Amino acid sequence: HNRFRFKIMNPTIEFDHLMGLNAVANGAIFHPNGQNYLCSSGGNIIMGDLMDAHSQIFLREHDDIITCVTLSTSGNLLASGQSGERPDILVWDLSNRKVIFRFEEHDSKIQ
Repeated sequence: HNRFRFKIMNPTIEFDHLMGLNAVANGAIFHPNGQNYLCSSGGNIIMGDLMDAHSQIFLREHDDIITCVTLSTSGNLLASGQSGERPDILVWDLSNRKVIFRFEEHDSKIQ
């Protein structure tokens, strides 16, 4: 007989700060504004601030490991590709941190 009753909860985890990145070529990029950097970690893009180690913004739209990232010369657009069953390429508008294009139907991971 069990005297204790446990309620199983479904907690949600929100990122607060992350250290680490994917080991991909050019996996970390310095923004042309001289203050920010971008890197991929798992299926997330992290936009960090070089002046404030605790300031991070998470861009989350990928559903698998990010395999490549590149930044426009202006720093306004970011493209990221992934592996997995749906190896999409996402193009981000960094001013509003939203995906503006999604290129689909690739047969293998994006490199």
